Amino acid sequence: MRLEKFLRTAGVVLVGVLTAEAGQFEFQSSGGTFFQYYLTQDNRDSQLPPGYRFAFSIDNLVYQTALGHFFINAADATVISRSDTAAVKLDKIRYRIEPGFRAVGYRHESNILLSHECIHEIDRARNGGSIFWNSIQANYGTKGAYDYNMVERVVQRDFQLRNTLDYEVAGDAYLWGPANDFIAQNQDYRGHAQVLLRYNWALWEKSAFYADLKEDEWVTAKATTQHRGMAQLNWILISQKSVGVLFTEYTFLDQNPYDNENSLVSVGFRILY
Repeated sequence: MRLEKFLRTAGVVLVGVLTAEAGQFEFQSSGGTFFQYYLTQDNRDSQLPPGYRFAFSIDNLVYQTALGHFFINAADATVISRSDTAAVKLDKIRYRIEPGFRAVGYRHESNILLSHECIHEIDRARNGGSIFWNSIQANYGTKGAYDYNMVERVVQRDFQLRNTLDYEVAGDAYLWGPANDFIAQNQDYRGHAQVLLRYNWALWEKSAFYADLKEDEWVTAKATTQHRGMAQLNWILISQKSVGVLFTEYTFLDQNPYDNENSLVSVGFRILY
């Protein structure tokens, strides 16, 4: 019911804007999937030791106007634990649905969207039910900071990528109030800020390399803050329409209690298209 109400509200907003700016429907998607293996097993904010993470995301452009594109993003991540008693044990599922609008410039782009995100624990009941939140988000950055643009530039062998820097900044305002049971549960977030710095180190004929540094900051109802910092090294294996990426990731600090990766080191492989 909560998700149905959120999508109905988002649909009303979308239809209102569509009628204000005539355009045409379009059907274009991008996204990816990845598998991540945690090398370390210590996690202070999880009932189960970390093991693996499997995730996918898809970005669907659905309507184009003279000002930009309307889209619907969807993403899902399944966290899988491994322990001495079982090689594989399901931990939690985290999904996200985001309708929004994207304005694209020559070197930059910006997005404004409604975000619904939920975390469900698997095979065990959680006191108070699942964790979820809804927020209004805005972000702005250079084109190369968004994976769908980065993939296109790499596939087309844009050698201007060598030794360049991309960035993205984003902010969320979380919805809360008298109807809190319908728009938020089991968390007290009020705001969120995120910064991504991407260094495009090298692009060769058949591969490329880039590094990401991502910083997150959450503000709670009690005006306390939670911080998350992550660094990632990425080696791209190029194909004609998509890219395969080998990566290693280190979360050097994570104070977020809901999907915590504090001090975890991992390796993985992702496919982006």
